[in-house]
Amino acid sequence: MSHLIHVSLIVAAAATAPSGHRADTVAHVFRCGFDADWDKNYDNWPDGWTRQTGPRYPHYLTVQLQNHASEDAPNRHLQADLNGGAVLVESPALRIDPRLAFAFSGLLKTTGLKHDRAFLLVTFFDADGAAVASSRSAAVTGTTAWQTLRVGTLWPPSSARHAKLALYVEPGEQGDLNGSVMVDDLELKPVVRIDLKTGRRLNIFHAADDVEIECQVSGISGGETRVAVQLENAVGDRLAQVELPIVDEGESVLDAGRRPSAGETDNDQQATAEDRQPLSTGHVTWKPALETGFYRVRARIVGASGSESDRDTTIAVIDREKQLARSEFGWSLPDGEAVLTLEELPDLLSLAGVGWIKYPLWFDADATAEDEKLSQFADNLQARRIQLIGLLSNPPEAVRQQVPATGQLTAAHVFSTDASIWYPSLETTMTRMGMNTRWWQLGRDGDTSFVEYPQLPERLDAVRTQLANAVPDVQIGIGWSWLDPAPAEVLPAWRFLSMSSDPPLSAQELIAYLDGEAARGVQRWVELTPLPEGHYDEKTRAVDLVQRMMAAKMHGAQAIFIPAPFDAKRGLIRDDATPGSLLLPWRTTARALAGATHAGSIQLPEDGENDVFLREDEAIFVFRGDRPGRQQVYLGPGARQVDIWGHSRPLDDASDGQFIEIGDLPTFVIGASAALVRWRQAVEFQQPRLPHEFRVPHSNALTLANPFDEGILGSARLVLPEGWTSSPGQIDIQLGPGERVSEPLEIVLPLNADSGKQPVRIDFDIQADRQYRFSVHRQLEVGLGEIELEVVSRLNAAGELEVQQRLVNKTAQPIAFRCHLFAPRRLRQSKLVECRARGEATADYVFPNGDELVGQSLWIRAEEISGSRVLNRRFNAGR
Repeated sequence: MSHLIHVSLIVAAAATAPSGHRADTVAHVFRCGFDADWDKNYDNWPDGWTRQTGPRYPHYLTVQLQNHASEDAPNRHLQADLNGGAVLVESPALRIDPRLAFAFSGLLKTTGLKHDRAFLLVTFFDADGAAVASSRSAAVTGTTAWQTLRVGTLWPPSSARHAKLALYVEPGEQGDLNGSVMVDDLELKPVVRIDLKTGRRLNIFHAADDVEIECQVSGISGGETRVAVQLENAVGDRLAQVELPIVDEGESVLDAGRRPSAGETDNDQQATAEDRQPLSTGHVTWKPALETGFYRVRARIVGASGSESDRDTTIAVIDREKQLARSEFGWSLPDGEAVLTLEELPDLLSLAGVGWIKYPLWFDADATAEDEKLSQFADNLQARRIQLIGLLSNPPEAVRQQVPATGQLTAAHVFSTDASIWYPSLETTMTRMGMNTRWWQLGRDGDTSFVEYPQLPERLDAVRTQLANAVPDVQIGIGWSWLDPAPAEVLPAWRFLSMSSDPPLSAQELIAYLDGEAARGVQRWVELTPLPEGHYDEKTRAVDLVQRMMAAKMHGAQAIFIPAPFDAKRGLIRDDATPGSLLLPWRTTARALAGATHAGSIQLPEDGENDVFLREDEAIFVFRGDRPGRQQVYLGPGARQVDIWGHSRPLDDASDGQFIEIGDLPTFVIGASAALVRWRQAVEFQQPRLPHEFRVPHSNALTLANPFDEGILGSARLVLPEGWTSSPGQIDIQLGPGERVSEPLEIVLPLNADSGKQPVRIDFDIQADRQYRFSVHRQLEVGLGEIELEVVSRLNAAGELEVQQRLVNKTAQPIAFRCHLFAPRRLRQSKLVECRARGEATADYVFPNGDELVGQSLWIRAEEISGSRVLNRRFNAGR
């Protein structure tokens, strides 16, 4: 439906601007050049403007209209001459429509400022006159020439109805007794505004939802009729771009009215028809096809220029997943309600895989309404299996006034005082919240004021005893620095230490500290501050966060927190409550590892590094992305691969194995069979090494264990390197639940069996709750480790292939070998190599025209003189 947006405008008279000022014929909401038309009653004060007075704003400071000193700048300006104190001068209340965006600028000049600083300020007010938002320019001090100050692009809140422009002079530690601040040519004008909306408060959707992006446009003039919308993924790759026509909704009429007469305080005048300047409003809608993942949507008016015509928003698309039973991953909100209300917050926490939440719970003793809100908040958290930790970090003003402290108030300052000072204001809240909240932290995150505190055990024992009057089973904790040794008390009063450092620890540093000795009975809660946005690319930030979450989880942290999830630079949520680029890496990792136990790894055919976590009947694999490639392994029906952005795909339930694609980012496999993982980990050879004795049987055994809840029947077949044989060729398996067995076998090596570690595959076909066919990969080492043969090869400058053989003798006796090097279509080369006890010896071989052998398979055979050992080593010649 068409409608009109009416915004009253006041246009400055066409007078000559002071030197350095710019003329502008574009319609604007408000412009003030402080010329003669602004002082109809000749009192040297701009009509309609107001000045703040009071103890902070002394009335004796001279603030008035002054003439410009230079002859080429006859217009006047507003000038404040300083003599201690602050200055605040405000324009008339300007009626605005909140659907428009605005740009505010002005000229400022200063002389002699040493401690004070001056800036321009714009404040938006609702219909009742209450301030709802404000923005200010950069601050100016010292002595400066006329310069233009700007206050970005202003997006008034929807409740805004009026705006006031202001000059503000703020004193430093001591106010300047001399100096002046001059302001002129203030302008507030409409600019193109784009609003991107999805119909969801948090822009978080489930995979099956239809996502519709609506782009509302206002303040556009003729010729700007299309919007370019661009879709990007988390790392900035462009996925789609479209140009859509704007659906016209009518005109935004900007009324250029007359200048206010003396005494008028509002720009609410009627405009003549010839003063009306139309700007269009409209919208476009777009329905992109989105899979699970993180997306950034950017919109731009085609033909418009300047940052005010650009807008972006973010969207997260997630899978519907079951409620977590428990999670050691949490968020900390030290400042309480910031972006979301207490009613909105629990749903986001549940979606984000959060199991712990730190929240400030200290208010005035008579704050009944606040207690009721928090009680409902705690109930909502409990229904979602989220544990609330009370932060005792922001005491009421009445408590602050009684705490002797200089500088920032810390937990040690507060709780060093007598309980009669701090406990009465806590008692009501703790009594009411005690049913849902057993955990309480003294001080906010990063408050390490109890480090090196004298008589710490006695002080905290007294605090805990006092709090136990309200919460009998109270568990308290304090902040601590990683760089300081943890207190080694037996049965201390504190149950946890909230560990932090500045700068934050890397993943490897976390591992080193967590693997150190921990106090018995004291949990270590880890703070993970993400890398800052803008300083690192999104891929680096995501990988770093996932690696540190894994390090904390694998090395014994009992709780893992993001200390400020709503921080604009380091958080998970943007300041407009839309998803940040790290929300999904956090969520994916937290949900994958919540409540799971690290269980080592499994051996894969391509030596792929992995970590395995077990949670009831489920196994979770993490591939860190250190070795990109493709792995083939069977992990059971229902297994699926999930990238860090939450995009998942099922693994084909194929009898010859499932393929896992590994890139340069961490990836997860969830829903794997825990029983199959335990089976794989239990498979081992009784003798992992075989002596250098060929054509003779070597006794060994294959150890198996049944982790299934029922008995199993099946078989195992060894797939050995070429020429090797085993007896029996197939092992029949019959195991009861939990039964473990070692099945005997013999292995015979051929004469040309390579030395060192050789791959062995065991193919299983078993019947448990269903039929499973899968392979387990192991290694058998030829040689008992007492003698090693190493080979390297390269092309030299003459084009010859140089081969160097290194023989390492770890025995207590000297040895000698006759070594033969075989190369395709070349004569055999032989060397006699003698090696002292616990020493090493080298031998060099050279082949002319070496480039003919590059990539070919060569073979060194070393036969012990006066002994039975034979070493074989095959290798591909390199450059």
